[in-house]
Amino acid sequence: MIRQNTLIADDHDRDLERRVANYLVGRQVPSLRQIEVEADRGTVTLRGSVYSFHQKQLCLNCCRRVAGVLELIDEVEVVYAAPAQRQGSPRSVSLIEDRRRG
Repeated sequence: MIRQNTLIADDHDRDLERRVANYLVGRQVPSLRQIEVEADRGTVTLRGSVYSFHQKQLCLNCCRRVAGVLELIDEVEVVYAAPAQRQGSPRSVSLIEDRRRG
């Protein structure tokens, strides 16, 4: 009986991890795609790095909205980087270049 309960909990945890990760990807913020999600009986741990405090707050607030998240453990770090070093931000670089030309 204990083994069966463990399997059910594992299935729920994997489902919760998948739903949280999909919700983050749906926010269309490239750095949120790099966040690692781990669930254990409704407690979700987020690990990784983002480029601003705003992105970190967006990440945490999004995860709180997912059904089944009972507790959230924040291990997300803010790593400040120049726009050209940020993964997935070629638009911001091209806007700077356009301003210099014009």
